[in-house]
Amino acid sequence: DELDIIAQGNVDADHYAAIEMNINRTVDSRIIIGAPWELSHEGAKIVGDIEKRIRHFIHKDQMKEYWRKKFAVTEEQKRTISWEAFTKTNSMNEEWIQTWMTKYNSRIGGVRKNMLRRKHSTDDRCPCCGDPEDTDHILQCKNKEIQDVYEDKMGKIKLWLEETTSKDISIGIQAVAEAFRHDTNLDLSNCEDNMVKAAAQQQFDLGQRAFIGGWWSQRWTTIQHIHYRESGKRNKPVIWMARAITKF
Repeated sequence: DELDIIAQGNVDADHYAAIEMNINRTVDSRIIIGAPWELSHEGAKIVGDIEKRIRHFIHKDQMKEYWRKKFAVTEEQKRTISWEAFTKTNSMNEEWIQTWMTKYNSRIGGVRKNMLRRKHSTDDRCPCCGDPEDTDHILQCKNKEIQDVYEDKMGKIKLWLEETTSKDISIGIQAVAEAFRHDTNLDLSNCEDNMVKAAAQQQFDLGQRAFIGGWWSQRWTTIQHIHYRESGKRNKPVIWMARAITKF
């Protein structure tokens, strides 16, 4: 039914008032209303999603402590990792990978040990090899098909490393992965660079969980910086390391 004149007038008034309120009210999320004011944290300007970035800075120490416990590393070891590379790695991954990695790192993924605890399985045995399946077993399963997948993946990682870094850095990172895969001591007999050996040993000492989870030693960025400098490149080593982490 048609509205009477007074009712229609109220509807029109609300409509035009809403339009008027929205005129020139588009907000650019990259700046703070009332510019030239701006926010910074530890000398770095906060841009992009300002609210999200502020929440990150507020909770950063809590997040570090959470992951320290999940990766089972000491306070001293926590100070050796590159937090910047860890956070960049998450932003580089697709959303489904971020979700999977969060479950993996939090030890709550769908492995048989967790499924048994949740009463979704009758045992904790790996369906591929028969050994107890916890989160760490994902990397260490000895099933032939799993081994083929691992070797194919490592072959691609090796090619990428050879294209982006020095021979010794490539050897060092692969040596860490092989030691965790086969549950052996770290073998750096083919590595000649002492700085790479130190980085690889520190990474190995951080443990398998930290390596797969993205908590890598800052020493990798230091030696990658030297590689870039000697190669005449100005690339950012932390970006390289974040990309290296995503390969695993």
